Amino acid sequence: MSLRLSLFVYNLLLPLAMLVLLPGYVVKLRRRGKPVGHLRERFASYPDETRKRLERMDRPVWFHAVSVGEVGIAKRLIDELRTREPGTPVVLSTTTTTGYAVARERCGDSAE
Repeated sequence: MSLRLSLFVYNLLLPLAMLVLLPGYVVKLRRRGKPVGHLRERFASYPDETRKRLERMDRPVWFHAVSVGEVGIAKRLIDELRTREPGTPVVLSTTTTTGYAVARERCGDSAE
């Protein structure tokens, strides 16, 4: 199979697979007692207030943390950046619901 055809099939099937798997993912989150409220943000669908804050930022530094440990490292980097360049806008995103909760707790207002 050529690369071009492989990419076409991948781009065609991935959204379909995500739609099929989404209900099971939501059920899994609820069974584990995890919040489902921020699920839309995983698909870049932010609440109006958040979207407006992000749009107002001029060239933010964006950190993405996959695990809780990476949130801790990102927090240290954000603190150092705040010390060196206090006016720089900072965004922190996470992959997991636990990482999100830890980021909200540890970073507070130091990052969007």
